[in-house]
Amino acid sequence: MNKILLSVAPVAKYEIPGARLPKTPEEIAAETVACAQAGAAMVHLHVRDEQGEACGTLEAYSRTLDLIRRESEIVIQGSTGGFAELSLEERCVALKEPRTQVASLNMGSTNYKDLVYINAMDDIRYWARRMKEENVIPEMEFFPRG
Repeated sequence: MNKILLSVAPVAKYEIPGARLPKTPEEIAAETVACAQAGAAMVHLHVRDEQGEACGTLEAYSRTLDLIRRESEIVIQGSTGGFAELSLEERCVALKEPRTQVASLNMGSTNYKDLVYINAMDDIRYWARRMKEENVIPEMEFFPRG
């Protein structure tokens, strides 16, 4: 029998009409724990602060992991995603947290709505090197040309 790994991503970049998505560390952790209890094996996390804003601080990310780890051993995948508002270092803040087991490694750029999601080759090399240094498993993400 083939094994399936169910991964969830409870944090969206943009609001989705009609959806109530978790934003704060408490809401993200509660949603993650509920997904783990329903059978999810891995969670893809973006860093959000107490106001629900995307940020690049280790404190906000670690707070979310503290809350998740109180109730779940789900595999933690940190995002290296983000748009122009975050620096390279801010986009890989999850790699500084030792509980991050896997991280997204975006393998190229793409158009996303009215923005360009830029992942230049030098940036990709930087994140890959940082993942290796921190002993975090890369999960390569490929985007369709848009």
